[in-house]
Amino acid sequence: LGCRLMRTASPAPAVPSASPAPDTAEPEAVTLEMDAEETTRPTPVPTPPATPIPTPLQTDAPSFTPEPTRLGILSGLHADRFSSDAVVHTADTYRDDARSITLTRTEDSTRTGNTLVYFVADIWVKNVESIRRVQANPVFRLGATASIEKMSEAANAIVAMSGDYCQPAYKSFVVINGETVHTSRRFDRDLCVLYRDGTMEMYAPRDIVPDDILARDPWITWNFGPILLDDRGQPLQTFNLPDTIGGKNPRAAIGYFEPGHYCFVVADGRQKGYSLGLDLDELAELMRDLGCTAAYNLDGGISAQISWDGKRVNSPESIRSIRDIVCVVNPSEQLDQPVNEP
Repeated sequence: LGCRLMRTASPAPAVPSASPAPDTAEPEAVTLEMDAEETTRPTPVPTPPATPIPTPLQTDAPSFTPEPTRLGILSGLHADRFSSDAVVHTADTYRDDARSITLTRTEDSTRTGNTLVYFVADIWVKNVESIRRVQANPVFRLGATASIEKMSEAANAIVAMSGDYCQPAYKSFVVINGETVHTSRRFDRDLCVLYRDGTMEMYAPRDIVPDDILARDPWITWNFGPILLDDRGQPLQTFNLPDTIGGKNPRAAIGYFEPGHYCFVVADGRQKGYSLGLDLDELAELMRDLGCTAAYNLDGGISAQISWDGKRVNSPESIRSIRDIVCVVNPSEQLDQPVNEP
């Protein structure tokens, strides 16, 4: 606040000459003169003191940083199916913190009225990359065949099953472990797609649109078929397939329950007194009875094989080298070496 101080003198009173009087002079008056422009300023409002924020009570910090919970495609559900402490690995069971597999062998003479032996691998995974498609030759267009044991060993597979025997000459759309390796302009077989989010969907040839499928991030496709169940999980009445793969035969199929839960099914066949096999109606009924919501037929006949820890466990009528397998591996493990050199 600017101002000027101006002093004015007051007249002094008369003092008697006889004796001095105490000094009673009035003090000089001080006149406060404001600058004209400053007289218009408002009087500032004092700012109230800030309310102090209480200091939170200090607690001891944890001695470790917790690791984030790995939910994966199961969204944290079914945790009791996995083993977080130690790996469980037996002749028919495997469990760790991300995979759970149980292999069963069933002899059934009531399902078809004939003897039947089939194998089911019940599979739970938290990461879809635990499921792999492995080729006998890693270069799809070159082609090759190998035994299921050799491919399983190369992939460090826990469980493996014969695949779709797809070749470049087929009218197909082939995605192998996230990589698109072949696509045709037209398609004549049903398609099975396992997406990276764990969902599995089936497509009739007229519904296959590669760009739409690629937009959803497919992990593996299979090009054999046919589709076995309808949208309600019930056996189809008719199948899209050549007549040559009908009748009772050894069978291989992949089943889907929900994201993260699948099954491999292999039925031996064409062996009287041991196992005659299944026709497609019977295979579809078996997949429904297992609880699958979707199911897809893979290469059967003497190609239908299943292995555990790199050893074939079913009994085909004869042994055949195959082009590819579908298997469950540890995602951190890569192929040790190509099954066959390009």
